Amino acid sequence: MTGTLWYCYAVASRSSPGTFDHLGGVADAEVSAVPYNDLVAVVSPVREAEFDEPALRSRLEDIGWLESVARAHNTVVEEVTRRGVALPFRLATIFRDHAALTTMLAARETELLAALARVTGMVELGVKIYVSAEAGDRPGAVPAEPDADARPGLSYLRRKKHEKDTRESGWRAAVEHGITVDETLTAMAGGRRAHRPQSPELTGISEQNVLNVAYLVAEDDIDVFVEAARRLQDDSTACRIEVTGPWAPYSFALDDADAVSVERQ
Repeated sequence: MTGTLWYCYAVASRSSPGTFDHLGGVADAEVSAVPYNDLVAVVSPVREAEFDEPALRSRLEDIGWLESVARAHNTVVEEVTRRGVALPFRLATIFRDHAALTTMLAARETELLAALARVTGMVELGVKIYVSAEAGDRPGAVPAEPDADARPGLSYLRRKKHEKDTRESGWRAAVEHGITVDETLTAMAGGRRAHRPQSPELTGISEQNVLNVAYLVAEDDIDVFVEAARRLQDDSTACRIEVTGPWAPYSFALDDADAVSVERQ
C-alpha cells in the first residue's frame, strides 16, 4: 500500500495563514493550505499504510508514535494560530484526498465560519481541581470518651466512625469549593467545556482530579482570569487548582451540537 492520504491540522480564515515554507508536519511532511472560498484547511500528506483506519487503530496503542504525532500536530496548530484565528482539528483527522477535504469545507462552511468568529480574539485556558487524601484530615471534634463500663470495642468503633465522618466532610468541602470555582470562572469566560476527570494513573500524581474544564477566555482577560483562580485557591485548603494555557481553542472548535466526526472522509 503506497497511497497518500491528507492529514488536516486546522481550518482557518483564508486571509490568515499564508504559506508554510520550512514548516514540517507529521513525519516531517510539507505543510500546505487547501482553500475553499473564505476558508483554508491546513494539511500535509501522509502515507496510507501508516494512517489508514486499520493502521491507526494499531498505532494509537503505540505511546511513542502517538507522542511524536501529537508534538508535530501541536507545532503546526501553534504556528497557524500565531498567524491568525483557527479551529484546531482533533489528532489524526484524515481525508482520502483534496476532493474529500473540499467537500467537507463546502458542507460545513457556514458552521466553520461561525466557529471562527466565535473564537476570534479568544484562547483556551484549562482548569483542573485536585483533592488530596489529606483533604479529609482536617481536625474535627474529638469524640467523647466512652463510659468505663462500655462494651469492649465500642471505643474503637466510635473512633473509626469519627474518622470516616471527618474524611467525608473534607471531601464535601473540597467538592463544594470546586463548584464555586467553576461557577465563578464560567461567569468570566465566553464558553465552557467539561472534560472527563483524569485518573491518578494517567496524571501520575496521587491527588484525585475532580474537575477538568476548558474555558474560552478573551486574550485581554487572561491575567484577570488567572488572578481570579489564584484568589479562589487562597480561599480553600481543601483542594488544589491548576490553570494551564493559553492554548489554541481545541475544545471550542465546533459546538457540541454540531460536531460531526470527520476522521474518515
